[in-house]
Amino acid sequence: MFTPRRTILSIGLFLFIAACFILTPFLSEAASSGKVSTWYYQRSSSGKPNTGNPGVDSQMTLIDIIQKASDGRIKVVLQENLVKQPVLLDAVRKRTLEVAIMGTQIRAELVPLAFATLPVIPREKIPVILKKMKPRFQEFIEKEYGVILLGFSFYSPQALLTSKPVNTVEDMRKLKMVRTSGYEVMKFLTAAGVPTVTLRFGEVYTSLQRGMIEGVVSGVDAMMRMGWHEVTKYVSTWPVGDIYSGVFMNKDAFSELGPDGQKKLMIAMEEFDRANFEGANKMDEIAQAMAQKAGITVINPTQAEKDKLLAYSGTVIEEWKKRSGPLGAEVMSAINEVLGTNY
Repeated sequence: MFTPRRTILSIGLFLFIAACFILTPFLSEAASSGKVSTWYYQRSSSGKPNTGNPGVDSQMTLIDIIQKASDGRIKVVLQENLVKQPVLLDAVRKRTLEVAIMGTQIRAELVPLAFATLPVIPREKIPVILKKMKPRFQEFIEKEYGVILLGFSFYSPQALLTSKPVNTVEDMRKLKMVRTSGYEVMKFLTAAGVPTVTLRFGEVYTSLQRGMIEGVVSGVDAMMRMGWHEVTKYVSTWPVGDIYSGVFMNKDAFSELGPDGQKKLMIAMEEFDRANFEGANKMDEIAQAMAQKAGITVINPTQAEKDKLLAYSGTVIEEWKKRSGPLGAEVMSAINEVLGTNY
């Protein structure tokens, strides 16, 4: 027998069950639509992750950094070689990719950011200069390209890989041809009387093997990865400039993180910059040990010979200042402040 109270409870239970059946599809759809967004990320390194390469592994941490900043709302998927390096900035702006790492030396209009290619700047001072210039670089990139500059990713130190020993500047001048890694170093070595040539990365091995060139400016880790140690015999630690990459994010994607997520991301990127620089240096140590084990001789020229080579950097510095415009003048001011120079 139903009492009024039981009747009310029964009706209430019935309405609750009916509501669950009716609303479940809508609730599920709402949950799935705001569940997780997928973002795409392309790094600059072609090295395999989780294989003991500190430089590569530090680039991979960017995935976790972004996902944590979004509180799990974003899933970052790694895309390998989806877009060619020179047009990565355009791909990020158009949101073909949400995030990408691209070398600052690759595009001519990024000359102010590519100050590290100047051979007079000691590698350990690059992060110090970048920290000073980061706000201005961020303003420049957002204004000119409509994307967000998050931070920086570093390559291993550049060195001279040769088929003959190079202990002096005169030894370098006697090389048949040297493949360089950028405009500034090419102009620098040319000014010093060293014959240079521009080659695609994939053409280096065959050119060395056939004796068409006798030297390459690159990192030792690239030498080992590309197999160049099979056709070269020496690594010389000459001051031949340096290179690094920018970490870029699509502007709309950055907005989607919200103020709290943006703050978390930018704080985490400070640590990313530091860890990535240390990772690249560590990779160089590992690569040099591997090279020596493979029979490569590592040569550290005397400071007197290095200074002799650096004496030819004046023209390159002046040309860079002209090419880099007003922002370049600010960069040069930061360089002089950090180095105590007057370039």
